[in-house]
Amino acid sequence: MASHRDNCYDFLRLLLASAVLYDHAYVVCGANETVMAYLTRQQTYIGSLAVLGFFGLSGMLVSASFERSGGIVDFFKKRVVRLMPAFWVCIALTAFFFAPVLLFLKEGSLAQMAWVGKGSSLSYVYENLFLSLHQFSIGDILVGKPAPGDLNGSLWSLYPEFQCYVMTFILGWLGLLSRGRWLLALFTAYVYFLYVFTLIDSASARALGPQIFVLNGHNNVYVSYLTGMVLYAFRDYITVHWKSALALILFSGLTLRNGGFLLVAPVVVPISILAVGRSYTLRLKNDFSYGMYIYGYPIQLVLSSFEWIRTSMPLMLFLSFICTYAFGALSWFLVERPVLRKFKRVRVIES
Repeated sequence: MASHRDNCYDFLRLLLASAVLYDHAYVVCGANETVMAYLTRQQTYIGSLAVLGFFGLSGMLVSASFERSGGIVDFFKKRVVRLMPAFWVCIALTAFFFAPVLLFLKEGSLAQMAWVGKGSSLSYVYENLFLSLHQFSIGDILVGKPAPGDLNGSLWSLYPEFQCYVMTFILGWLGLLSRGRWLLALFTAYVYFLYVFTLIDSASARALGPQIFVLNGHNNVYVSYLTGMVLYAFRDYITVHWKSALALILFSGLTLRNGGFLLVAPVVVPISILAVGRSYTLRLKNDFSYGMYIYGYPIQLVLSSFEWIRTSMPLMLFLSFICTYAFGALSWFLVERPVLRKFKRVRVIES
């Protein structure tokens, strides 16, 4: 089998983060994205596909991380260190930098800025401190915006992501990544069945499975994550390469144009992404994708506050990519990489 580093997963994550950025540019500007709407007959958007790709990649990579971990503490330390520090810095900057900038651009002053109290900058931080989001905006900052509901429309996915980490530990501890891999495949099929049945008849689906897989609206990303786990568990038995990806893309094209894509997307998208990832080798020295993902939305809200940017989508996209890439780099060099290096040094000392 090829080395676990013979892939282009880092580059794919960067592309997926860029796809989310592209999608959100239209959301914050209140514009209609016509290309994907035409190609998919409004079944889905490129940002939604990118999120499914992210979860599929995570399913495979986090499963591999579990098998390399020295136990439950080591496994969750790695996950928390990778996810939380950058997230905490992001929500702090969203509350105390991006939100005041948005208010100033709207009102011309910060006199009405809610720094403390209910619905304030401070409460935005502590209400959202542990990934499960409970406060989405601050005061009336977003009133009048095309997308008035959320200061950071990307952060919602981090909580189901961490739920998937917990699921990885439980399934891995039960041996479903090795000898029990067929049970993992069966469990994935069950979750996929719940997803499909929810699309068809959401009311009846409540009686068929636990709430976490039926009622919270994230069952599509759970399926994608589990698909990644299955591909990892069967990595010595299933060869997924570019021809497989091409066949899946062609099949997806049929469902995109003729209907039914939502039924297959949570499985087809991660398999296609992972197939492409294993077919080429392109390692990036630095990983800006996470920073791009979490900072893109508030940056685009600020940019959309200027009418001359908001009314020119090519300019909006150009400035979005430049500014978000810069913040992604800053997040990597100032937060993510230093924390990861410190964690690795501590692990070496402890061992």
